[in-house]
Amino acid sequence: MIVAGVALLVNAFLPREYTTAAVFLAMLGKFAITVSYAIIYMFSAEVFPTTVRSASYGLSSTCGRIGSMLAPFMLLLKNYWVPLPPIIFSMLAVTSGFLCFLLPETYGRDLPDTIQDGEDYEKIPTRNNTDQTLFLTDTQGKYKTRDEEDDTNPKLLYQSGQVLS
Repeated sequence: MIVAGVALLVNAFLPREYTTAAVFLAMLGKFAITVSYAIIYMFSAEVFPTTVRSASYGLSSTCGRIGSMLAPFMLLLKNYWVPLPPIIFSMLAVTSGFLCFLLPETYGRDLPDTIQDGEDYEKIPTRNNTDQTLFLTDTQGKYKTRDEEDDTNPKLLYQSGQVLS
């Protein structure tokens, strides 16, 4: 979002004779905001607790749609000052990008199930990626664990947030 906002802001003040640079900045900004939009949808599914995930996802989508409905009216601000709409859009994108740094890290954490889990999300320690493996199978259907090469009855290595020995 920050890249998109900066590209839009620079493009707003670029002289008209630099058409190649203007097209490049516009495409860079469009690419960055498209990637951000896709990431937002995936991240919002991870950060909301299970009990309210669909309602929160719907509320987030509704807010985005309201923004999309209001965006064309921003062009009316060109009557007061031509660069005003791009400045507003770029400041919103840059501000949103910096606010994303306040969101919790979701890598290596279980998804929150309850609202209390969502409130305590930062307090939950991350787990080691090797601890997430229950067991693996090879192509012949034989089980492999961290401790054994081949076994028809694999040992359970990870269950309910606890590493088993």
